[in-house]
Amino acid sequence: MLLGLVGVALADDPWRDPVAWTLTRDRRVEDVAVMLGDGPRAPWQLDRRPLRLGVSLDVRAGTLRADDAAGLPPPGMPGAVVRPEVAVARGPWVAWARPTLVADPGDAGATVRPDALWLGLDTSEASSWGGGALRPLRNASPAGGARAVAWTAGFGKRDRWTGPGRFGNLARTDHAAPPWMAELAIDATVGPRRADGRPGRLRAEIDAGWLDRPRSDVDDPGLIVTDVRWAHRDVLELGATRMTLFGGEGRPAVDPLQLLIPTEPHIYGDPQRLRPDQNEIAVLDARLGLPRAWRPAWLDHAEAWIAYGGEDLIVRADGGLPVPELAGIANLGGTEVAVGPWTLTVEAARLQDDTFRWYVGHRVYHLGFTQDGRPLGHPGGTDSESRDLALARTAGDARWRLRAGTRTRVGVIETRNGRTFTLSTHERTLRAALEGDAWLRARHVRLHAGIEAARVESANFVPGTVTWPWRAWVGVDLRGWSAGQPPALP
Repeated sequence: MLLGLVGVALADDPWRDPVAWTLTRDRRVEDVAVMLGDGPRAPWQLDRRPLRLGVSLDVRAGTLRADDAAGLPPPGMPGAVVRPEVAVARGPWVAWARPTLVADPGDAGATVRPDALWLGLDTSEASSWGGGALRPLRNASPAGGARAVAWTAGFGKRDRWTGPGRFGNLARTDHAAPPWMAELAIDATVGPRRADGRPGRLRAEIDAGWLDRPRSDVDDPGLIVTDVRWAHRDVLELGATRMTLFGGEGRPAVDPLQLLIPTEPHIYGDPQRLRPDQNEIAVLDARLGLPRAWRPAWLDHAEAWIAYGGEDLIVRADGGLPVPELAGIANLGGTEVAVGPWTLTVEAARLQDDTFRWYVGHRVYHLGFTQDGRPLGHPGGTDSESRDLALARTAGDARWRLRAGTRTRVGVIETRNGRTFTLSTHERTLRAALEGDAWLRARHVRLHAGIEAARVESANFVPGTVTWPWRAWVGVDLRGWSAGQPPALP
C-alpha cells in the first residue's frame, strides 16, 4: 500500500503547502477568479482522490515558537513531529484525519493532538482555493454558459485562513489550535459567462462551534464565523468576515437576534456579569490584481490587498434607529509581485487601539478569541505592529524562501474608564528565516528544511534584556495513493 501526504512543514503561512502555492500562483497568471481569502487546505480541495494514506516526519529543535503552526509549542530540545494522515473521497462525501504526535525528550513524554479531523460533503470538482472547476447545474444561464455551484457541509477540526493576507489575517488563521466547528458554505459562479470563459464567483460560509482548549475565563464558549466574498476573475476580490464569541459553561443563553444583528453590543450596570453578553470582530478586505492585458510580458502577476477591521461594535443612533459600527480599528495591507520564478511579498499589520484591545480584554471573555494564549487571527496578537518581507524562488520541483520581519508589542496593564494604561517599555523582535523544499521520485517524496532566528529586545517587557531564540527543522513527506488517480486539473 502506497503512502501519501500533502506535505505540511513547520513553516509559516500558505507557503507551507507547495501544491496550493503553485496552483494559486498559476491561476493568477491566467486571470482565473481565485479566492485567496477563503483559504481551505483540505486534501480533497486541492485534488480529489478516492483514498490516500500518508505520513510526515519532522525533526526540530530550538526555542522560537513558529507562527501559523496550529498552536504547536516551541521544540526545545531536539524532538520529532509525526503526522499520519488518511483522507477519503467518495462522491461528494469526504473524510480527513491527521493527528499530530509531538515527541520531545525534554517534556514528560509524547502528546497527541487531533489537528485535523473532519467529516462531511463537498460537491466541488477540485479546489476552490486553487481555482478549480465547479460542478455545473442542469439549468443554463439565459445569458449563455452554464451556471455552477458547489456546497460544503461538515463538522470537525481543520486549519482555516480567512482573508487575503500572506503572513496573517485579522480574522481566522491557523496560528492557534483549530476549534471544533460545523461548516456550511456555498461557492457559485455569478453573472453571465464571458467569451473568455471566466465568470465571477461568489462564496458564502457560516461556521459554528466552540473553543475547546482550557481557559481561565469561561469554559467552552461558543464561536460563530461568517465569511462572504466575491471575485471578478483575478482582478478584484472583496470579502467581509465576522466572528462572534458567546455563551459557554455557566453563562446565560444569548438572544439569537443579537447573534444576527448586535444592536446592544455592550452591557452596562452588571458588575456580577449575570447578564448574557458576546464579543464581536468584523473585518472588511479587498484584493486588487493587475489584469493580464495590462501587464508586460515579463510580469506574471502583481496585486495588492488591504483589510480594515473592528475588534468591537458600538451602536449609534441614525434617524432614531440603532446602527452598529466598528470600533477598535485595526489595519493590514500588502503587495506581491511575481516575475518568472521569483515572488516578492511585503505586508504590514497594526492591531492597536486606545480603548478596545484586539482578541482579548472583553468584560466576560477576558481571553477572547484565543486558544492556549494564541489568537485565532494575526500572529502579532493584541497591541502589536508587524512588518514582513519575503523573497521566494520556485524552479521546477524545488522552492526556497528568504523571509524577514519585525514585530513590536505594547505591554498593556489595564483599561479603565475608557483609558488604556501601558508599560513604558515595548518588546521589539527582529526575525529572519531561510526555508526550502523539493520533490523527489516523481513527486512521491518531499524533503523540506529551514532555520529561523530572532533578536528580541525587552522580552516580556523586561527593560534592557536581549534574547536570541531560534528554531530549525528538517523533514520528509511520503506521497502516493492506494486507489485511483485524480481528474486533470482545469
